[in-house]
Amino acid sequence: MIVICSSKTISPEKRLFDKSDYTIFTSNLIDAKVSAKFLFYRMCGFMSKKFILAVSFILSFVVLIPAQSQKVMDVYDRGYDLQIAGRIDEALAEYDKVIQLAPNFAKVYQNRANIYLEKAVADKALADYSKYIQLKPGDWQGYYNRGIAYYQFGDYDNSVIDFDKTLSLNPNMIEAHINRGNAKKMKNDLVGAFADYDKAVTLSPLTYEGYYNRGAANFELKKYDAAMVDYSRVIAIRPKMADAYRMRGAIYSIRKEYDKSITDLDRAISLKPDEAEYYYQLGTAKKEKGDLPGAIAALSESIRLAPDNADIFFARGSIFETGEPAKAIADFTRALELNPQYAVIYARRGLLLLAAGKKAEAAKDLAMAIKLDESLRAGYEPFLKKAGGSVPTKKAQ
Repeated sequence: MIVICSSKTISPEKRLFDKSDYTIFTSNLIDAKVSAKFLFYRMCGFMSKKFILAVSFILSFVVLIPAQSQKVMDVYDRGYDLQIAGRIDEALAEYDKVIQLAPNFAKVYQNRANIYLEKAVADKALADYSKYIQLKPGDWQGYYNRGIAYYQFGDYDNSVIDFDKTLSLNPNMIEAHINRGNAKKMKNDLVGAFADYDKAVTLSPLTYEGYYNRGAANFELKKYDAAMVDYSRVIAIRPKMADAYRMRGAIYSIRKEYDKSITDLDRAISLKPDEAEYYYQLGTAKKEKGDLPGAIAALSESIRLAPDNADIFFARGSIFETGEPAKAIADFTRALELNPQYAVIYARRGLLLLAAGKKAEAAKDLAMAIKLDESLRAGYEPFLKKAGGSVPTKKAQ
């Protein structure tokens, strides 16, 4: 099932310094100016040559530091422009230069981390986000972005921890609630995920991602009525969101309301006509309704879009079983080529081969089915014996 993610990092920062950045960058300058000012007053009573040296010392900081700051700004802006233009390797080179010039400039670490995240370089992305947090521990953005990185790299425990910290600093951040819910869902904490999605829609009743993801959690919790309400709400907010129609159609099928299911799936397909899954579900709904030609047509289109999906060949072959066994065998054979561990298909193909008088082939398929899935033994062992095959020994418990 698709989960709508708000897992986007905070965009690169164009503005070079905020107040805290400037304080970090110029802290040494301020200290130097204080020392120079003290030196100036102390030297006023000495010879004029020393006085001139003191003034020169002060002016060197007044002129040099702004020039250095401007250089950092120019390099940073080049990196930013390159990053926005998608020239991320060149942007990285510029950001590296910025860090050499201003190693405590926080935002450059965040921008560079975003590039490493895009390039899926986990260790460098996480290191840069951590450096940003070290420099700006009170800024929720660092924890949020690192939480996104942990999520994308599959570390859901640390992702939740960072989103916890984000929300402690920014408790009403809707995206953090949604993404923490996503991470909890990946940890199979559906109840926790539901609570985060619920909070998101409470904070912003027009947040379709929250309703969609809450609907997904309700669906997996088998709370189909609640899921139906959520998906309908998504459709009301975003009437062209195809996957909301698909999921609502799935619930109608569970309720055996196949006409409504087909209507929703047709609407989903009209919005996204190249989604194999939509045609697969449509074919299944039409099969259950009894429209076998319509089911075959939908499943055939699904196969055209996803020719390497064993489940779709199995579904279409299952329809062919009753009237066109040769076509069923062909579909089952293709499914097994794609997934040689698909036990039930061996069993079903074995029955068709047995009915066609091909006992040796049937026995081989039926024995393989039982070998792969012990739960099939009771149902198919009698047919295996009828085909004259050897019954596989039961696996030790």
